[in-house]
Amino acid sequence: MKPEKLARLIPVLLAIRFIAMPGLAQTKPVMSAEPRASWENLRQLTPGQKIQVVQKDRKSWSGPFVSFAGESVSLKAADGDKTIGRSEVLRVSRHGGKRARNALIAAAAGAGVGVAIGAGVGGCNHNQFGPCIGRGLAAAVMGTAAALVGVVIGVAIPGNTVIYRAPAQ
Repeated sequence: MKPEKLARLIPVLLAIRFIAMPGLAQTKPVMSAEPRASWENLRQLTPGQKIQVVQKDRKSWSGPFVSFAGESVSLKAADGDKTIGRSEVLRVSRHGGKRARNALIAAAAGAGVGVAIGAGVGGCNHNQFGPCIGRGLAAAVMGTAAALVGVVIGVAIPGNTVIYRAPAQ
């Protein structure tokens, strides 16, 4: 890359860093950290729905939900049915439901970064060798490509919803 183009790209990358990074630090994690201390929240689960149960000793079990009672939750794990006592449960999460949202957020972020980079590296120089690609075209192509990559990444991120979280002790 020629020094002139590199010099134009550095301010763009610095702007992206200062605009995007504070926003990323404020986003919620995929698995919500909101306290959901009511065991009765497990009533919203339907048999067969995929869940994950994390025990207080950090053992984790995933599989279709079977049932819950006042003092336990049951699921079909890979190695058979598991019933875990309420006193041992740290967290119960329901799988799915947020992939479309994740895809849209990642696509928007990718498009923004792609447009900024494309605008920074695009442009014509009379002394250059090869085709001349204007800033607008470079921004559109890079923005579209980065948005598509963002969609793929966003769909790949599973969206889990915490149904129950044990109260802090």
